[in-house]
Amino acid sequence: MNILMVGPESDSKGGIATVISNFKEYYQGKNKIFYLATWEEKHKYYAGIKALFTLRQKIKQEKIDVVHFHVAHKSSFYRKAILARLVPRNVQVVFHMHASQFDTFFKTSSKRTKKTHSTRA
Repeated sequence: MNILMVGPESDSKGGIATVISNFKEYYQGKNKIFYLATWEEKHKYYAGIKALFTLRQKIKQEKIDVVHFHVAHKSSFYRKAILARLVPRNVQVVFHMHASQFDTFFKTSSKRTKKTHSTRA
């Protein structure tokens, strides 16, 4: 199985970046994992924009079966929600929530945000 892991660059600060870094360093399973950064320390907005234009290409090129999004609340959620809508329907999506306060974020979000989280285009 080919998996595309989507989240911050592994050398960035933060818990999600640490998780991704650990996957890169220690994962030795039979599945093949590819990575797509949506945030970098030095190029905060560029990485997200680049991901918008390369996600579908990477899925096709690497024959991805599952896209695993690492998600926090606020801007991380919105970046990943937009990208999730670009994933072809024949590819599975995992939305891995890392935010300890995501329930509060979700409860206070608009109806549109709640719909974005619960459905794929």
